[in-house]
Amino acid sequence: MTAFSRHEVTARVLDVAGDIPLAGDLAGGVSLDASRLQHVQGQITVADRTGLLEQIDPRSSRRVSIDVSATFLSSGAVRARSFDLGIREVTPNRSAGTVTLQLASDEALLEDFAQLEDDPTPRQHQASVRALTNYVLSKIGATLQPGGPDADVTAYWPLQNQLANPSVEGALTPWTAGGNCSLFFSSPTQPGNPAGIAAAGYQSIAAGQLAVVPNALGSGPSVSPGKTYTLSAYGRRFITPNRTMFAVIRWLDASGIPVAPDVEGTPVALSDGSWIARCHVTATAPARATRAEVFFRVNGSTAAGQIGYIDCAMFNEGELQPYFDGSLPDDAHYAFNWAGEANKSASSREPLHDAPVPEAFVWRAGTSAMDFLSTLLKAAGLRLVCDERRRWTLREAGYRAEGNQTYRHGVNIETSDERLSREGDDWYDAAVYVYIWTDDAGIEQRRVDSFSAVPSPTKVRYVEVRTPYPGPGRAEHIVRRALSRGRILTVTTVPTWLEQTDQTLSIVLEGAPIQTGIAGTIAYNFDDDTMSVTSRTADTPAAAWVLIPAGETWNDSPSGASWIEEVI
Repeated sequence: MTAFSRHEVTARVLDVAGDIPLAGDLAGGVSLDASRLQHVQGQITVADRTGLLEQIDPRSSRRVSIDVSATFLSSGAVRARSFDLGIREVTPNRSAGTVTLQLASDEALLEDFAQLEDDPTPRQHQASVRALTNYVLSKIGATLQPGGPDADVTAYWPLQNQLANPSVEGALTPWTAGGNCSLFFSSPTQPGNPAGIAAAGYQSIAAGQLAVVPNALGSGPSVSPGKTYTLSAYGRRFITPNRTMFAVIRWLDASGIPVAPDVEGTPVALSDGSWIARCHVTATAPARATRAEVFFRVNGSTAAGQIGYIDCAMFNEGELQPYFDGSLPDDAHYAFNWAGEANKSASSREPLHDAPVPEAFVWRAGTSAMDFLSTLLKAAGLRLVCDERRRWTLREAGYRAEGNQTYRHGVNIETSDERLSREGDDWYDAAVYVYIWTDDAGIEQRRVDSFSAVPSPTKVRYVEVRTPYPGPGRAEHIVRRALSRGRILTVTTVPTWLEQTDQTLSIVLEGAPIQTGIAGTIAYNFDDDTMSVTSRTADTPAAAWVLIPAGETWNDSPSGASWIEEVI
């Protein structure tokens, strides 16, 4: 209690059968920190009693609500605030008859949860970081508050289509009949083919299954054991009975001998009017495999002379991807090129901008939800916050909480502490993040994300992260935050219980310029009813526009006057 206000703090264990009050004079405090993974943390000491340890056992996921009621004597106003926090640790003091509880907001639950097996599902949400975050939060029964920032964090990566002339342009070569059919070059083919103007046409020799090979017989793309590959193509029929088509991969050793059974994809029904049918098969090359013999089988021919078409074949490393060859025009994300002569060589796509790799979206078994998600969020310049009311939000670097804080020497500052430093990891003007991970083929990969705020940095922070590359942005994000560090100001005052991190604040100290900044840490002390706020601040002239009162603008200046000469 102070001469101007009275503060009452109580605590209770939340229980479905009825909340359980915690007895004794409550000691300790609660803090909020904008740069901490657990946004809210607390420590309270309460009186011990029989059966209390069972009621507050953190292994049972118990929670505590700290309830504050403040009366401001000058106005008679009453203000209340509650902190709903999980119990993380309990320490009894038998001799003193007390128990100390360590508390935290729900980010701690994300640190606890981990998948028991690899989960590729997050990749489905890569176009929206909010959707991705909500997927992860669903594992602990939570969701983001409506609204807020979003970002597309889609993975883009280089890839090669190993088939020459995959769209059958200019000639049929090297496509080959694999059995029970003859091939013909169809140009122009039926309208609407996925790419180019031609296709490989086939005509059945007799009833039964037939095969079409997108390369010369006895040849095929090279493979490496342990790597995954996908074969795909589009197909359609032409005034023939219903047909299905499926892709086949046959793994061969250096002598051309099969080293494993053929891998067959799921048959897809062919349309008589469009190219909507695309078959594919994905498989991992076994030991001793050096080459793949790839082909497509068609079922459903009932007689000789029945016609169909195949177009836009791909054989690529990894999962099924949208078709490409070197003749496709560059789009917003990729450049497409031929390795050699057009329609006679392999083709490639190369990203036009830096982006996450696909592995970044695989939530590995044993990796905590927080570790998995925070890497992607930091690269997008976002942080995940759960407040004391269990509300989840994503916050950008420029996020500002509602309200502001003002502190004045001789008015509402009890103590102050100021520090300027370039030591430690608080301040730097450049950063290098090195991401190191092992891909699905067991090969170690390395990518670098770096950023400097100045042409010649004077202090560089180096961080090595053992996780797949999440895309660029994390280095820039932390540098821009660090630039405002180095000058740290802490003031202690009587709390209003409206204080939040990320609120703008101004501080006037005796004999010093006005300090402005953003509240970084708020710490409430229940023992003496005080609150301390820590901010990275900057000297601000008294006439600076950032000090203009809320609700006013420079447009309020008298007509003909100059705002440069005004003083707030």
